[in-house]
Amino acid sequence: MGFNNHPARISAPHRPKLGTDTRVSTFYERLLGLEDDNDLDDARRLLACSALGIGLLTFFLPLITTQPAILNETRWSMYGIVAGVYAGRFFPIRTEVVLLPISFLIAYALMVCSLIRLCFARPQAVLRFVAGADILLALRAWYWEKADFQQMFHSSAGSTAWPQVGLGTLCLFVIASMAALLVITARSTGPNPRVLE
Repeated sequence: MGFNNHPARISAPHRPKLGTDTRVSTFYERLLGLEDDNDLDDARRLLACSALGIGLLTFFLPLITTQPAILNETRWSMYGIVAGVYAGRFFPIRTEVVLLPISFLIAYALMVCSLIRLCFARPQAVLRFVAGADILLALRAWYWEKADFQQMFHSSAGSTAWPQVGLGTLCLFVIASMAALLVITARSTGPNPRVLE
């Protein structure tokens, strides 16, 4: 009976090929869609800044309508409402949300943070998450936070009845700008340029 005297072959440890990303995504990155954080090229970075700029511009445009007129005005901007709260013409809905209903507060805060982040980096996956979150927040505000605006306008000195408040135009502008951002930051099919360096 013979024995195999050849030494057992020990397989060499697996070495990843050059140009491949070996980082393991965490559960939260996969859940939020951040596992493929490719950089935007210069053209898409400029388009992403434009989409965020349009989204932030809605804060200053008079896209909220009221019927009847409140303080002799039928069109209001978010900035006008915030200025009215500071001037004492309107009262905040809840003490923990001093200026705006929570959905718009979070949506605009995400836009500002994304624009600041985009000045120093080009994380398209993070921008996709922000765009999706802002779309959901705008839909939530459209359907569930109209009563908050009605209560805020009703608290003004010149309001004698519960006004009808139209948030549709504002929400549609926010949704359109964030949908554009979502398209701009669509997942790239090419390799991550940072990995190939």
